Amino acid sequence: MNSKKLFSAVFFLFSSIVLGIGIYEILPIISTVSHNFGVNSASSLKVSTFFSLSYALGFLVVAKLNGKIAARKMLLISLSIVALFTLAIGFAKNYVSLLTLRFFQGAFSSFFTPIILSTVTKIFSQEWVPVVNSMVTSGFMLASVFGQLLAMYCVNTWGWKVLFIIQFLLIVIVIIGLYVILPLKPEASGPRIKSVQVK
Repeated sequence: MNSKKLFSAVFFLFSSIVLGIGIYEILPIISTVSHNFGVNSASSLKVSTFFSLSYALGFLVVAKLNGKIAARKMLLISLSIVALFTLAIGFAKNYVSLLTLRFFQGAFSSFFTPIILSTVTKIFSQEWVPVVNSMVTSGFMLASVFGQLLAMYCVNTWGWKVLFIIQFLLIVIVIIGLYVILPLKPEASGPRIKSVQVK
């Protein structure tokens, strides 16, 4: 693997951590959400539930759009929408708007995984595909740690709104990086199988 491909693999890992943070960031700040929006803890948990539910539904949308929209274009547009919704969460005025924003944040965040895993098979050689795919999936596991640590640090240091501003900035970095890294028309890197005519 050359240095460019290695950088791409590491950046995919970083990107999966950034996108995975959204799944876990609410858990450590349940009490803060309850206090700021005047709801009980059970209602605060719905903020996380709405994200997870829409995240699952988002996979179905990606499946429907597959082949109709270029993967690179679909990924960059979806992440741009995620960035906007993430920033808006930090300025949510009430509980209902918070739930709504989290729902759409989760729905569009789900576009990342299937598109990236599909892209990996096209820009990396076959021997490196399992390694890079493992890095991407590992990123979501690491996000469970970094997401909660980041949330607690932001809440204790600057306040809960700053958490989503920082996440917004991280997503913007991901968008810029993927815009540069992802080829316009990725081609499979593995060996091609030639058709054989049977006489």
